[in-house]
Amino acid sequence: PGLQWARTGPMMTFYFCAFDACKRNGCTASPVGQFVSSGGCALLGFWIVWPFEMLKNQTQAGVGGTILDKVRNTPGGVLGLYRGIAPGSIS
Repeated sequence: PGLQWARTGPMMTFYFCAFDACKRNGCTASPVGQFVSSGGCALLGFWIVWPFEMLKNQTQAGVGGTILDKVRNTPGGVLGLYRGIAPGSIS
């Protein structure tokens, strides 16, 4: 549950702040603008918290060690935490 909160909290905070900025700048004046702004803000928020999603999945899969150990042992280092972001972004 702790890692899920670490993922969801920042993602929703970013989403609402970014979408509010879009609304203040007039990007949501039309239905298409609302759709594109909302989708773009959600996608960027998801990219920001993707490493937390990877760590959560590793924990659920039973990969041993602490969170720091999981980051250190990820192939590719910190950038390796973004593995799979393209398919994850499509879904």
